[in-house]
Amino acid sequence: MSEVPHLSPEMLAVMQRAAMPDFARWQQMVHATGGCAQPVRLHGERYTLDSRTGEVLDMYRTADEPTGFLLTACGNRRASRCPACSTV
Repeated sequence: MSEVPHLSPEMLAVMQRAAMPDFARWQQMVHATGGCAQPVRLHGERYTLDSRTGEVLDMYRTADEPTGFLLTACGNRRASRCPACSTV
């Protein structure tokens, strides 16, 4: 009988995230940061309204995201802080 290997807390967290039903969206958000080492976590809402009628045409809420926020690249130009953003 083989033993189950001991996994670090980080590896367990990775496995738990990959098993979640919203993993594909989370993966898209991480990919959109371009490998940023310190992504900014944005929190809030955005509404697009028809200026004449006041009708809500579109709505985005970070509360609907898998983590409750939207990730965006930090944009730091110093390679010592974020190698991925410094090359952009």
